[in-house]
Amino acid sequence: MGSRVQMGRLKRKWKDLSIRHTIAAYTVAFMLLATLLSGIAMNRLEHWQAHIYSNYYSAEESYFTDEQGRRILIGLQEQKEGVEFSRKDGLLLKGINVAQLLVIPVFYGGFILLAAMLIYRHKLKKPIELIEKSAEKIAHRELDFSLDYESRDEMGRLCASLDSMRDSLEGHYREMWRTMEERKQLNAAFSHDLRTPLTVLRGYTDFLNKYVPQGRVKEEKLLEVIGSIAGHAARIQSYVDSMSAIQKLEDIAIHPSTQSLEKIGEALRSVSNALEQAHNRSIAVFVHAGNAPRSVQADLDVLLRVADNLIGNAIRYARAKIAVELGWEQGLLTLKVQDDGDGFSEEALRMAASPFYQGEREQGGHFGMGLHIARLLCEKHGGKLQLANADTGGAIVVASFLAPRSREVDR
Repeated sequence: MGSRVQMGRLKRKWKDLSIRHTIAAYTVAFMLLATLLSGIAMNRLEHWQAHIYSNYYSAEESYFTDEQGRRILIGLQEQKEGVEFSRKDGLLLKGINVAQLLVIPVFYGGFILLAAMLIYRHKLKKPIELIEKSAEKIAHRELDFSLDYESRDEMGRLCASLDSMRDSLEGHYREMWRTMEERKQLNAAFSHDLRTPLTVLRGYTDFLNKYVPQGRVKEEKLLEVIGSIAGHAARIQSYVDSMSAIQKLEDIAIHPSTQSLEKIGEALRSVSNALEQAHNRSIAVFVHAGNAPRSVQADLDVLLRVADNLIGNAIRYARAKIAVELGWEQGLLTLKVQDDGDGFSEEALRMAASPFYQGEREQGGHFGMGLHIARLLCEKHGGKLQLANADTGGAIVVASFLAPRSREVDR
């Protein structure tokens, strides 16, 4: 069991070995093998050559003495009398000479080629095939796949980077499709809500075209119709302005800056005081800074715009009191607005943040865009918008914003 585990670890380490180190390992191993085999081959060729020569030459040994008086052995070969090289042996000797010239480059070249083939097969073939298939799928916008290659070498990191790019593209396309669907819903809601005032305007114009030339419309009635036409025209203009505001929100950029919770709380109190005086409602602002850092990164303008929409929505339903709570937890800034009204209906819990949604108790001058705008801004800021009903009655809307700790001030 232990040997299997050890073998598995060795295979894992070999697979995770970088391409550079793999090339070095293969090169050293195959060069040593080529050196060994070429040496053996040269030795065998020399023995074969010596054996052929022994049939035609006789070996003699003699000694001579050099100037220092040392005896040196000299081997001499002398061709045997009456023996000539056969055609076969002559061809064999020529073949051996050629083989001796080629054995080293053949062995070294062959093993280098073999090493390259093994490196490609074990380290490059599979990831290259995966990358090619993935690139083809990405080109056809087929992003519902995962690029898995279990290795920590360069190709493994390349596959991981490509998979990260695929994941980013998938998220981008998913967000794009979501935006397109929301735009379709927005256009459908816009068309639906315009149908009523346009129908009324068409009816009034038909009425005026039919009866004014005949002098059958009294001045009071005529002024009443003109006033109604003006009111519906203003309503259409409000719809158009709302649509324009939504389109501008989609292009808005978030610019976080260093903000303290105390500063954000003061800005919320300023907004609340203005709304409180204008609508005769009691608005209390609470800042929970116990677990919060000294400062966070957030776009104050976006936060206040969301707060304005949420408090404005609560004012329409609150009987007397509205509570606004600001807090921070795990990198998220939260803004909670609670009123003492009747709360959301089941339908409103699902649809209140949709564009142009109007509940049963909506007034004619409201177009149901406040919560939708707040939701868009929250998502732009890396957060979300949540709707709920309080156990004691009343509606609760919680807006969250991505607001990381500001390192410049806290360190």
